[in-house]
Amino acid sequence: MPHVPFPKIPQFRDVLVAARKKGITEIQAQITVKVHGTNAAIRFTPDGVIPQSRNLDLSLMRDNRGFAKFVAGLSDKVLDILHAIADENGVVYGEWAGRGIQSGVAVSEVEPFFMLFGRESDRLFAASRTLPLTVATPTWDEVITAAWEHQVVPLADARITTAFYMSTVDLDLNDAVEVARFTKELAAMCEVVEGECPIGRRYGVFGVGEGIVVDCGPELGFFKVKGQKHSESKVKTLVPLDVEKVSSMREFGDTVLTEPRLRRGMEFLREQGLPLDRTSTGAYLSFVVKDVFEECADLFVASSLNDREARKEIGTRAREFFMKEVAV
Repeated sequence: MPHVPFPKIPQFRDVLVAARKKGITEIQAQITVKVHGTNAAIRFTPDGVIPQSRNLDLSLMRDNRGFAKFVAGLSDKVLDILHAIADENGVVYGEWAGRGIQSGVAVSEVEPFFMLFGRESDRLFAASRTLPLTVATPTWDEVITAAWEHQVVPLADARITTAFYMSTVDLDLNDAVEVARFTKELAAMCEVVEGECPIGRRYGVFGVGEGIVVDCGPELGFFKVKGQKHSESKVKTLVPLDVEKVSSMREFGDTVLTEPRLRRGMEFLREQGLPLDRTSTGAYLSFVVKDVFEECADLFVASSLNDREARKEIGTRAREFFMKEVAV
């Protein structure tokens, strides 16, 4: 089985568009805290266990922030548990976070940990009753204890659940008032998480969090809400229902080229093993331009701008940022 990347997470307005196209009018939304780290996964194949980042298969010789080394140190019991909750492709997804992975947030002060995503956590809970493993019918407490000892942290575990974690919310997408109220609730939760990360607090560290992720089910997938400090685009509303139109190239650049997006390009270079110097300028600019057009396509389409102007604006600003970073 080849590398299976985790898809990029869109915004709520993208989910609403998809719902209209598919004729979906009601959803059940599961809300979890978004931890600021790097996307990671463990893939189970006939040839063995393969750690992966968003874009690459990893190994001890080609690691990403120590995740391959972490996976290599997991016990057979924990790997059996994770194998049992893998998806149809044999993959378990999560976020690799902690000291040395990202900066500027509470969890960057704790030892690195792998946090399972919501669906993985749900499957872990279900598997605790019917694990077809070499492990002899472990109880749920035994599963959690084994996972916690090896820093595999289910989001559904009460030890990291906060008052701002909502396991399930029923939402009528045809009710504009209900949708508007839901967006305000999400924005409020996001602001609280950004103000004090509940996951960092679990480890005794008090500081900034990133935001939340909302799972709308297998047909519609996920969307994310990040606080202003971590948003890849500058928006007037944390959970916009419509595309915020821009009227000039300068406004377009101001909106889509925030520092978190530009730094994500630096993270991409590190993941690819490319040097953080001028020789990687082309790779960096290609990533940023592609990232903008993928994640902000609706913003561009709704504007009166052409692609040549947009690429020039993105490239000029991204180059200025990159040259300052590599000159340090």
